[in-house]
Amino acid sequence: MLLSVPDGYSLVGFLATGLAARLAARADCPCTYIIPSGAEACVPEDLARAARWLTFPARERTFAEAFFGYLRLEASHAGLPRSSWELIRRKHVSTGWKWRLARWLAWLMGRAPPLEHLLYTAERVAGMGTALAPLVNGSFRTVVFGSCGIRDLDQSLVGTFRRRHVRSYGIVDSWDHLTSKFNRFARFDRISVWNEAMRDEAIENMGYRAAQIAVVGPPRFDIYHRYDPGRPREDFLAREGFPPAARYVLYSGVPPSVSPWGARYARAILEASRDVHVLVRTHPQDNSGSYAAIADHPRARVIDAGRPSTAGERLHGLWTPREGEAALLADQIFHADVVVNVASTVTLEALRLGRPVINIGYDVESGDFPASMAEYYGTPHYSRVVRAGVAPVARSEGELQELVRSASTWWPTLADRVARFNRVIDPFQDGQATRRLADDIIAFHLRGPGRATRR
Repeated sequence: MLLSVPDGYSLVGFLATGLAARLAARADCPCTYIIPSGAEACVPEDLARAARWLTFPARERTFAEAFFGYLRLEASHAGLPRSSWELIRRKHVSTGWKWRLARWLAWLMGRAPPLEHLLYTAERVAGMGTALAPLVNGSFRTVVFGSCGIRDLDQSLVGTFRRRHVRSYGIVDSWDHLTSKFNRFARFDRISVWNEAMRDEAIENMGYRAAQIAVVGPPRFDIYHRYDPGRPREDFLAREGFPPAARYVLYSGVPPSVSPWGARYARAILEASRDVHVLVRTHPQDNSGSYAAIADHPRARVIDAGRPSTAGERLHGLWTPREGEAALLADQIFHADVVVNVASTVTLEALRLGRPVINIGYDVESGDFPASMAEYYGTPHYSRVVRAGVAPVARSEGELQELVRSASTWWPTLADRVARFNRVIDPFQDGQATRRLADDIIAFHLRGPGRATRR
């Protein structure tokens, strides 16, 4: 069985959730992984011995690869719900005749999906994937895609394996991958999703049949079912350099591609009250340099969580899962009086750990940016949070500060809503999502070669 793990999101998922360890424990299911060069340092020694680990070279994309990747991105997004598609289109806007041609071809592909085959033919003529030729020529009867075909590597491999009649399994590893990031040309014989709502999105947006979809729960949340802080809150605050009675706010940052105002939001939180202390956990696509304006503030601390450490990691959007990184994030969330973010998955994690969440939904100033912060709360996946009423959206700086000050008052009133919402996101509520996912992958692999889906 071949497992394509093309980036940091997927690798962290395979390692931190224990999925790789569960698959490695099966002697009847030998595994070969393909990961970005430089990422092998992240793999524990026991797993490195239990499976075969191959790397693909870290290099900048050629124009042909960028062009075809952009073409597939545009064509896939043409099938998204309109609110997501318009938002993503603005985020990826490009100019020049090459990109106008890509958009025109994407428009055709969006209305005539069989043109996908012409795309793969053109990619082969352009010489793409030659570095992976020895790999795809191997004898695999199952290939598992760790990011459900949305990354560059997966997109180059999907068509090749399909033509070879190799059965494929796609792991939908995040709650927004079926509404804002999916590649609808990467068709798999089976996929896994977190919950029934995502299953319905896969049927509606991508044309899957219910029998092709495994609902397993969110594997990344398993750690929260086993979470034990193990030490008093005062000890955690002391380690972070905060007073024992501090009103501690975790702000999980925002990528610069979404908003340039991360430091302004952090300062607004600090100014909510003189006893507020803020831990800024930068977004993986950002770094502490963006928060230089508050770096010396006596009530603020800025940390980079899991920064890229090699050129290969930077090129492939990978960050190294440091020892205890998942447990550290759980500590930072659990001990917070309030968690603040901009339409982030951290919202779901905080709600699972029973912590109040405030979403930022205002712009500091007008400008030429991809979208207003308010627009992110209208996307299909995040609108569920808004409709459930479990995390208030601050529409102004003053409202953000008031929500921070009054969290202990409004948070208890949301208990029933939060419990219902948590059951929607994680229908099993047992911390066994990784086990179910591993069992489903193994059962799919052992059912035999069958015949791969072809479009």
